Amino acid sequence: MSLGPAALRRFFSYFALTFLLLGLVVGGVCLVVVRSENSRLGPKIEVDGAPLTDDTHALETVQTRADARLRERLTVSVDEVSVEGTLAEWGIGIDVAATTREARAAAGRPLGERLRTVRDTVRVPLRFSVAPNGAKLLELEAAVRREPADARLDLENRALVPDVEGRELDVSATIEHVLVALSTRQAKAAAEVRRARAAVAKDDLGKVDLSKTLSTFTTTFPIGGSNTGRANNVAVAARKLDGALLLPGTTVSFDATVGPRTIERGFAHAPEIVGDELEDGVGGGTCQVASTLHAASLFGALDVVERHAHARASAYTKPGLDATVVYGVVDLKVRNPHPFALVVHAHVPKPGTLEIVLLGGEPSVKVVYTYSSRPTGAPFRRITHKPYLPKGAVISRQKGKAGATVISYVKNVHPDGHAVERSYASEYRTVPEVFWVGSDADENALPPPADDITHVERRGPSAPAAPVAVAPAG
Repeated sequence: MSLGPAALRRFFSYFALTFLLLGLVVGGVCLVVVRSENSRLGPKIEVDGAPLTDDTHALETVQTRADARLRERLTVSVDEVSVEGTLAEWGIGIDVAATTREARAAAGRPLGERLRTVRDTVRVPLRFSVAPNGAKLLELEAAVRREPADARLDLENRALVPDVEGRELDVSATIEHVLVALSTRQAKAAAEVRRARAAVAKDDLGKVDLSKTLSTFTTTFPIGGSNTGRANNVAVAARKLDGALLLPGTTVSFDATVGPRTIERGFAHAPEIVGDELEDGVGGGTCQVASTLHAASLFGALDVVERHAHARASAYTKPGLDATVVYGVVDLKVRNPHPFALVVHAHVPKPGTLEIVLLGGEPSVKVVYTYSSRPTGAPFRRITHKPYLPKGAVISRQKGKAGATVISYVKNVHPDGHAVERSYASEYRTVPEVFWVGSDADENALPPPADDITHVERRGPSAPAAPVAVAPAG
């Protein structure tokens, strides 16, 4: 039986409609498959070597990898120095958000592109950063650092001590090496160092005219007996300062030149000022060298950049000329304003005498120093009970002295007659008269208080709680 044209049209219409519906169903199924099985229709994606099966879990995958990597250990070395620690201890950070965005972008490429790269592997690296203040990086920086040493003249032996080159960590270059090691999964990285040149080179010392003297200042100190340690410290500090060079316009630091006051460096135990009393410490007496340098610099018309007065006036020099130093805390710094280079000659020409000479030029300025003093407090007597002393023992520890405010006046008179003046203040605290006594000591056996003693203060387990006033003797 044959079909007419109308029947054929209906037949083909039904067929086309059926085919269209079937296509829509298949397409929908494919779309569901594509959306739910995305990784199967594109390249394999790895985050730091870990497979990413579903972009909805990208953040979790990245965070897991980041946590694991930060627990890994890294060793950074240069020459004889090697430091090891976890990535977290090195100050290494991982940008989880940026890495997650990159992983999701790789998984979300257009279908056509994913189909063309279905057999490929897309590797998404972790995004690392290195903080310059990480604990292990700072440890490496300290281990690598070698301070340069300036060239100096050993004037006692008439020898030239050449400069020594130092080194320091090149932090930026080292961080680049660390990032490369991280990206290639290496457990070791190389550090880089750079040279640190001395401020004073060997050739600079030839600029000093040792036949000319700018200024000289001398102080004296006791020797022998209980003063042996202090005398040693004066001599040791002088030797370390001797030969220091000041080129025109440069500054010398007492602390940097003399260095730490330790037993290992030749210093000894000796009395030093702590609060308002003398106590034993390592390096006591070093301040006398600083004070003598300060005075020589002042009379040589150098610029005093930093100077601090003692808590009490010093017996070895005029008020206002002293300078206290505490390593790493309080320093003395002087600057050479002259057009010629200077060298510091610090030495002990005879026992009990310290002399500092500034060599290299002749004075062109006359320096006049005067001072005024105003009392700020009268001394008092302090009796400190020390249980460990023998019964009835009495030890005189120090003499009392009134406090004072001292104003120093410095006038620099130039050859043409014009003068430049400056002034500065020094605050000296009241110094108590101190006695240490053992148990059952008879205070009536102590010397009577001097006329300027205002009261008695008692300290220690057997002492009364409050000071007791005394009438001045006489």
